[in-house]
Amino acid sequence: MKVFALFLVVVVFSTAHGFVVVDHHPKRCALGTATVLAATRDLKDDEPPVEEQAQAQSVSWKRRAWSQLQQVLWPGAQPDPHFSEPLPPGSLGCPFFGSEGFLSGNKVDGPGYFYRQQSASEGHPTVVKFYFFGTPVASVSGAEWVKKLTAMEFSQTEALSASFNDNEDGTTARGTAKEDIPSVFGTDNIMFERNKKLHSFLRRLVGKGVSTPAVKTYFKPLQQLVTNRFHDSQLLASSNNNNDNNNNAAISMESFCHEYTLDVTQNLVLGLDLAPQEVAVFRQKLVTWLGALYSPLVTLVKTPWIVQHLPEYHARHYIQDKIEAKIDALLESGIPEDSVLSSMVFAVDDDENDTNDNNGTKRRLTRQQIVENSLLLIITGSESSAGTLTLIMFLLGLHPDKYQKLVQEQQSIIQQFGPELTQDILENHCPYLNGVRKEALRIGAVTGGYPKRAKGTILADGVQIPKGWSVFCNIRLTHLLDPVARLSDNSHMCVFQGFQPERWFSPETTPSDFMPYGSGPRRCFGKPLANLQMQLFLATLARNVQSFELEKDYQGGKVPVEWYPSTITPRPSDGTMVKNVVTF
Repeated sequence: MKVFALFLVVVVFSTAHGFVVVDHHPKRCALGTATVLAATRDLKDDEPPVEEQAQAQSVSWKRRAWSQLQQVLWPGAQPDPHFSEPLPPGSLGCPFFGSEGFLSGNKVDGPGYFYRQQSASEGHPTVVKFYFFGTPVASVSGAEWVKKLTAMEFSQTEALSASFNDNEDGTTARGTAKEDIPSVFGTDNIMFERNKKLHSFLRRLVGKGVSTPAVKTYFKPLQQLVTNRFHDSQLLASSNNNNDNNNNAAISMESFCHEYTLDVTQNLVLGLDLAPQEVAVFRQKLVTWLGALYSPLVTLVKTPWIVQHLPEYHARHYIQDKIEAKIDALLESGIPEDSVLSSMVFAVDDDENDTNDNNGTKRRLTRQQIVENSLLLIITGSESSAGTLTLIMFLLGLHPDKYQKLVQEQQSIIQQFGPELTQDILENHCPYLNGVRKEALRIGAVTGGYPKRAKGTILADGVQIPKGWSVFCNIRLTHLLDPVARLSDNSHMCVFQGFQPERWFSPETTPSDFMPYGSGPRRCFGKPLANLQMQLFLATLARNVQSFELEKDYQGGKVPVEWYPSTITPRPSDGTMVKNVVTF
């Protein structure tokens, strides 16, 4: 009650004096900023009347009082007094709690709506600010400044911990009592490592398993996985018998794509040999654990007893046990396998200058580093890829003419090269297929990377991002504001009007700010595997499915799409149901 009463006093005080508490923005504080500036200008002229001096002093007092109130209501959101540049524009939202809707979008606009709305309300500047549970955040968009900010990693910015368990001086919480807080995700991986030298070491060794040369060795196993998924699924079986009543039964492509990416995770990323009865349990644990990505409870809860009783926590440890058992089996046999996990187990550092200080031998990854980077690969490889593939199926269902161009391209390739697919064919002879892939990544990019923290005050495009603020590089907003692709009505991002694979055929229409895998030292290192995963999926689809329809009729855009509000990538909430599948 005392807190509520204090809040009421603040609101009444600020309203009576022309301040807008819940919208901390100079343009909207008509009497708060404009009057102060006017008073300042008056003092520079001839000596004003006594009553004007009194009024100026009153305004100055109110300004100081308001500044003190801001420090109480939005701790840490004040500008660095050592710099004259202003703070970024944007609303800080409700005192103490921050901006509403930060953790989710909505069903009409999908994930990332909050950022688009915040940016649009300010005229889409490079940097906008908001506030989240005690933390001021600067959201940065535009390829130029996203690249500049990500290039500041380790020198001017640093990764936040997975659970925001940071010391007040900005150092890592390792070695403190806070380290004992149980983790659902873990921190000893490429995403969260703050030491530049150690991060480079991790990127070299973990990256070996998903590098372009390594992915070439995965081509045949991955092709077999996607072929099996198509032929063992209801997608093809439903149309093999035209007299079957199930021919028109709708099939969830969200489930289909998720099962495919789980195939890749289980067999190619981890290389797990599971008994038939274990497969269903393992996959259910994966689904439970990945659900933590969309759970505010998992993100915000710091109490160890509560965390240890979360189903996501238990699911993580089930998966970790399977990974550790596989590590033991690989070490015992001493024989490498075609999996990313195996590559990490047997990887040695090629950097001659980076050796173990004790005996001069080349370093290997520790068991913990292998486990936690394997878990990271599951998140980045399975969940995001499944979402992108689901969106691809939705876009092709909305645009059957585009799908027919994809089918025709594959038929031409079969005539030219024969039925066997190769990586060279996918990379260099499938322009329409790759146009479809890139368009889906453009329209449905992840919102952005994990936030960083400013180690010192940063100046970006005329505004300051004070020390201690979180910095968020917004990829989806960057695609929206792409100077080549952008249309004034934003229809270039619309699933009905904006899906144009042909835009990638000409330099004049190719987007200039395309960065679906991020930028800088923490960019997605699984890009080669993710691209091949999508290429093989699309080629196999077009070679087996002649046509299909979406179950829901959107009438060319007259019926709006209902989206999941909080997924990593945009996905229709109906699961992208397809019907009337016709096979070759």
